[in-house]
Amino acid sequence: MRENVKGVVAKIEQALGPAYRSLGLTMVTEEDAGELAVRFQAGPRVFSPMSLWFGVDVDRDVTLQDATVAVNCYDLIEVGDNGWIHWWYLQDTSHRVEGTDEEILAGMKEEMMTYTVIDVDYSRPKIIQSTAFALAWEEAVRGTTQVNDVEEVIVERDSVRETESFVFEDVLGREFRISYPFDEDLPAFIVIDGRKVQEIDQHENEEMERALDELSELGSNCHQ
Repeated sequence: MRENVKGVVAKIEQALGPAYRSLGLTMVTEEDAGELAVRFQAGPRVFSPMSLWFGVDVDRDVTLQDATVAVNCYDLIEVGDNGWIHWWYLQDTSHRVEGTDEEILAGMKEEMMTYTVIDVDYSRPKIIQSTAFALAWEEAVRGTTQVNDVEEVIVERDSVRETESFVFEDVLGREFRISYPFDEDLPAFIVIDGRKVQEIDQHENEEMERALDELSELGSNCHQ
């Protein structure tokens, strides 16, 4: 670490340490292309969405007044009925900070504590990898299954086949499995009682909703 950034890093660590440690995070600093980045994380894929950036001028010490606060904006989607979640990345924002050192550090600490730690470590249980899969729940599967009186929708991941699936039983006792490959260029597919009945583009949620409605009606008609 360059000598001219050690002072500001020490101030951040002292003031924000209790906050980021209470979130289970550590502070990591990186220097690249004339910038100093200060991140707070438990690993590369488990982190605070807030980070601090400083332009590093070799001719003077870096100060807190040089800081830019950057925020990765995510939306939390709760998927299925057995506790799975997906963090949907939306955009990055940033803002400058002003004031005395004490005012800036107090503002940074307060802002940090307003954010939830982001977990996009897909090797961990119940962290959904596919945004297409999570949005399918929001825009197609949840509403259709509720309308058709499905009691519970279970999310499963198959790391060998590289799919995430919605699994449920309809009112006629048929098992539906709606699977989304990790590769979003591949189609999602609907399997009923072990038989593949339809493939649909992963991003066509209106088409998925129509297909599930039609398949539910087909089952009802066949058993009248």
